[in-house]
Amino acid sequence: MGGVMQKFLVASMFMGILPIAILYGFNNDLLPGSATLSPHSLTLLSGFLAVVSVNVVIVFYICLALKEPVDKHNSDASFVAEAKDSVKKFTSGGVPSTDPALKKQDAINKANYSVLICRSFMSLLKTSTIKAGIGWY
Repeated sequence: MGGVMQKFLVASMFMGILPIAILYGFNNDLLPGSATLSPHSLTLLSGFLAVVSVNVVIVFYICLALKEPVDKHNSDASFVAEAKDSVKKFTSGGVPSTDPALKKQDAINKANYSVLICRSFMSLLKTSTIKAGIGWY
């Protein structure tokens, strides 16, 4: 696990340091040929190369992650079981409630939502008719 964290920290440092170094190098004429560029071209080129450098680091990190051995990491069986149960509960629509107070609150929430939609529609209708010069009667 320490190797994974070390790779992540190194990749994160490079994602922060490389773009700043590229921008600094271009803006202070440290890179060859950057002194002959116009300020507009210098800004575009340095920004483009900074973005490309971050993407190269991300691709490099992904390649390192894909080379990690799969059997090296063991998953916790109880965690996996709880996760599967949680996914099943949410994909099946949840556990239906038998509590009458919760059913009543759910009905109130649905009614409030309907009222809110009607009010929003009426407000939109008023605004659009006033802007169109039709007026509201």
